[in-house]
Amino acid sequence: MISNNYLFRIKENLTRSQVTPPVKVLGYQAISDLFSYLPLSKDNPDSVEIRQKLQLASWMSLWPMKLAKYR
Repeated sequence: MISNNYLFRIKENLTRSQVTPPVKVLGYQAISDLFSYLPLSKDNPDSVEIRQKLQLASWMSLWPMKLAKYR
């Protein structure tokens, strides 16, 4: 599961003034998708579509943290 600390760090990084709008959109969409699809994944563990959406959401959530200039 996703820890509260991880989500806090994503949100903290997204609120910095240097973060560009495209990165903010990716980050906030990632948070939304993770909260939407994690419960669905638990209910339907064999659903490839849901797992793909979670994989994309996890990738999108990393952008704000991986950009060194935002640290």
